[in-house]
This record gives sequence, structure tokens and C-alpha cells, in this order.
Amino acid sequence: MTLSAYDGLIISLGSLVFGLFLLLRSSDALVGSASFVARRLGLSEFFIAATVVAFGTSAPELFISVNANLGGSPGVAIGNVVGSNTVNVLVILGVTALIFPLAFRQTMLLRDVSVMVLSSAWLSALVAWGSFGLWSGVAMLVTLAAYVSWQFFEDVPDREAPGVPDQREEGVGRHLATMLACLAGLVIGTEFLVKGAVSAGLGLGIPETFVALTVVAVGTALPEMTTSFLAALRGKGDMVIGNILGSNIFNVLAIMGVTSAIAPVASANTVGVFDLAVFVGSAVALLAAVWLKGMPRWAGALMVAAYAGYVAIQYLVI
Repeated sequence: MTLSAYDGLIISLGSLVFGLFLLLRSSDALVGSASFVARRLGLSEFFIAATVVAFGTSAPELFISVNANLGGSPGVAIGNVVGSNTVNVLVILGVTALIFPLAFRQTMLLRDVSVMVLSSAWLSALVAWGSFGLWSGVAMLVTLAAYVSWQFFEDVPDREAPGVPDQREEGVGRHLATMLACLAGLVIGTEFLVKGAVSAGLGLGIPETFVALTVVAVGTALPEMTTSFLAALRGKGDMVIGNILGSNIFNVLAIMGVTSAIAPVASANTVGVFDLAVFVGSAVALLAAVWLKGMPRWAGALMVAAYAGYVAIQYLVI
């Protein structure tokens, strides 16, 4: 490796580390401010996590998918959503459950996880059809608006925990500004991290296709990962599951909705049947976890092992 190659690798690793630092700091502040805003406005933490936080953490996927489709790479646009959603469930929830076993409120989540499963199946059907455009995109965006409205009108605010000081006299404006700044930080941090990781991988001789299928998918899911982990660390279980469910639903209905509304998506021969099966299967696995009202450590380990097997098969195919 030449000196310039070493320099390039060092710059790539520096970009990766800076991106990860920005993600962690932004996620930490976002969780705290989102929790405050939810209580201040009389909304549940789950609702805030499944809407505002979920949309913000899905912003990297939105930029990547729209640009990829406009650039003539529909496979990247679709694969980005499919890969990120798979990572969200199998890796993020899996790793979180390994460290902090999760308990779910079944009645609250069945609606949301059912929407996630149906939206995943919907996208898979469109991909199998071979192409989709304006009307499919509009239908997705209308469905998303109806889902968020449904959430809002059925939202049940959280009760303030005993012993927590009343913060209602504190201005909510500062926390809203903090949330916006944190969401911007997540987007910028993801950009640095993904570009740094891809460049470092190529510099080390790792195949480009393999890097795209794994590093990019995991990289764009890192906002959800850091936000979920820090929420779990703070005991905000509703924010963990709300962030993942909301992000996965936004990934399909908002990102693919906007992408296909802007320009038709030629989905034939893009994402394989195996990838779509894992994509839908991970959503069904989360539905099963909700029926069981939680994810113990063994379930988290099983999900992480399933993703490791998926990546291994992808590597062998490449």
C-alpha cells in the first residue's frame, strides 16, 4: 500500500469515527428532548418516537433512495430500504434485547406492527410486479398520512413517573430546536460514517457489492441503532420499539412513496427473492415478539444470528 493509500485510509477512518461520534451525541440529546416534548404536549413517548424521531432517523435513507433512483440505480433505492428495515429488526432490536430484554404492551403495538408487516408485503409485491410510479407513491403517502392521524387520535399520553419534577413551566421551544439540530446531526453523522466506512472497506480490498449490501445498510440504520440503544439505557422502552416500528413504516411508505412519486422505479431484477423473504420475515418475527409481549435475551440472540447467517449467504453469493 502506497503512502497516498495509507493517507486515504486514515482520512476514511477519521470520517467514520467523526460520524459515529456525531451520531452518538445527537441521539443522546434527541432522546432527552423528545421525551420532554412528549410530556409537555400531552403526547406519549411512543407517539413521538414513532413519528418525529422515526422520520428524522429515516432521513438518510430518504436522501440515498431518491438520489439513487434519479441517478438510474433503482436497485440501490429499493435495496437501501429493504436492507435498512431488515437491520432495524434483526440487528438493532436483537442487540438491544441482548443487553436490555424488552417488554411490549401488546394492545398498543398490534396496530403498528401490523401496519409494518402489511407495508413490507406491499413493497415486496410492487418489486415483484416489476415497476411502480406516481400513483403507487401517492397511495403510499396517503396511507402514511392516515396511519399517523390514526396514531394521533388514539394516542394515550404517558403518566409522569412519581418523583419527577414538573417541567411544564420550562419552555418547549428550546427542546424543539434541540430536536431539529439533533436530526440534522444524525443526517450529517450518517453521511460521514457511511462514506468513511465504504472508502475504508474498498481501501482494504473488500468487494464493493458486499460493502454496499452490508455497510451501507447498517450505516444508514445507525441513527435508529444509537437512538434505540440510548433510549433503552434510559429505560425508555416505548421509544425503542416506537422508533423501530415508525422508522420501518416511514422507510416503506414515505421513502418509497416520495421516491416513486418523483420518478418511476424500475424494480425488475433489482432486489432478489431471498432478500425480500428476509425483509418480510423479519417483520413477521417482530409481530410474533409482540404477540409474546416481549423479547428476552435468547430472542435477541436468535435475531442477531439470523442476520449474521443472511450476511454470510450474501457474501457467498457475491
